[in-house]
Amino acid sequence: MEFRTPANMKLQGWGHPQITFPMEDRPELWPFVRRKLGMERDLFCAPVPLESIRLPASLLSRAQVDELGELVSPERVSTDERERLAHTFGKSFPDLWRARQGLIERAPDAVVWPRSHEDVIALVAWAKSAAAHIIPFGGGTNIVNALEVKAEASGPVLSLDLRAMNRVLALNPTANLALIEAGATGPVLEEQLAERGFSLGHFPDSFEFSTLGGWIATRSAGMQSDGYGRIEDMVEALHVVSSEVNLELKPFPASSAGPDLNRTFIGSEGCFGVITRAWMRVHAVPEKKSYVGYLFRSFAQGLQAVKACHDSDIRPTLVRLQDEGETELALHLKSPRPLGKLLVELPVKKLIHQLGYTRPAVMVVGFEGAASEVQHRAQTAAKIFRREGGFPLGDSIGSTWSKDKYNTPYLRDYVMDYGGIADVAETATHWSELASLHQAVLTSVDDAARAEGVSAYVGCHLSHTYRTGGCLYFTWAMMGGEAALERYYRVKKRVTSAIVRAGGTLSHHHAVGTEHLPWLAGELGEGGARLLMATKHMLDPQQIFNPGGLMVKRRHPVMGEAHD
Repeated sequence: MEFRTPANMKLQGWGHPQITFPMEDRPELWPFVRRKLGMERDLFCAPVPLESIRLPASLLSRAQVDELGELVSPERVSTDERERLAHTFGKSFPDLWRARQGLIERAPDAVVWPRSHEDVIALVAWAKSAAAHIIPFGGGTNIVNALEVKAEASGPVLSLDLRAMNRVLALNPTANLALIEAGATGPVLEEQLAERGFSLGHFPDSFEFSTLGGWIATRSAGMQSDGYGRIEDMVEALHVVSSEVNLELKPFPASSAGPDLNRTFIGSEGCFGVITRAWMRVHAVPEKKSYVGYLFRSFAQGLQAVKACHDSDIRPTLVRLQDEGETELALHLKSPRPLGKLLVELPVKKLIHQLGYTRPAVMVVGFEGAASEVQHRAQTAAKIFRREGGFPLGDSIGSTWSKDKYNTPYLRDYVMDYGGIADVAETATHWSELASLHQAVLTSVDDAARAEGVSAYVGCHLSHTYRTGGCLYFTWAMMGGEAALERYYRVKKRVTSAIVRAGGTLSHHHAVGTEHLPWLAGELGEGGARLLMATKHMLDPQQIFNPGGLMVKRRHPVMGEAHD
């Protein structure tokens, strides 16, 4: 079996099993982390051995396993404990903490690997007749606790791993359309498209492991979404298998034939059915890519510069503006510089400091497309950034960012290895509220740390931008203590409540999962909450799909009532 998770991702951490964060190449980083977190000494907290973890027995009978095998072939059905464990959690801090502790209360009762849309139809029909549940599984990378088997699951649970469905089935090069199976991971679909001169252009942090279906189910946004759009902007038509209806919607460039039914399933988190295929808008592989850096005297000044770009109708393909805290972290992430380069850089650093960039904010900005268009947009943006106080840093910082852009999640594993908590929070709001929301979240982490009696790190970057506003992506860390999970949830509650009070959305691209459920009704309003529940009841009256997901309820089992 080529698509099984243990060979693909760590079960108790992030990413490739053979890769760890290269701390030895960043000699200034760990002293910085220890100082920020008040870590007096290194105390390694090893995860429990995988072989010591015991799962609850599968609820499926031998006869039921055989029936599933007849539908998709026996080798594509597994009740093996290692396979079930690999499909139990995503990659949120609570998921990894419990996996590292070996605390598994409930796991999928079997893992099934369908190979086609027709296989999924057969499996859903079986689940309906057997009073079983289905949780669609892509790359297992979500970080809002969306994959866990919840209390609402009263019968056997199948983890439907779609990664054997990974083909580009059709390409219309004239219309820039491709029909792609939902289980294709980022590298797999980009390789197939590139062979024909095209790209989807969707590159989230989880790109190496996450799948097209997962991106659609969570309303994902890739790093280059400023230029290519979010995932919903790329969807032309979906194919979905539900317990009540099977949809094969038709692709049109635009239509007013009633509401857009595709939008019903974009962001549905596997709760309405299984997304099996999608017609996606693709584009030619860019002729030129240009990524450069700028330095601003403050995060607020950088925000003004990015907005000025939008006001001038100059939209970069990517903008990543780090605040002062994240810039400080980035400076400690650098590898040692050769003596010759240090001697060249010292006068420049002295000049930058004299010009007032004493606690700066770094921005990486990228442009992709036809060479002449890239040159025009980059030059126009450069004039705007300089006018707004930006100091050009050249393309070396862009190259460094491009090289390391998928490595940062490995750092969280390293922090957890020594008893730390590390997590992220992301939201979006209008330009008029970005600065105040940014400060509100920083304050919430500082207040939480004081309440817990520990030190904390918090940093942020502007990760996606729009004409009306942008996304703020926060990273925070502190020591865990004996009750690390409870501390995490206390801080999570403070941060989420601060976001909501400051006018931000619960999630810009990480979705709802279970961690944001207590605040969902407040964001949707009474009418929106009723409509969501009615849609779930119509499409899935037997609660087959991801039961307990996208429920409108005000209480979290650990965080308690929402504060908004």
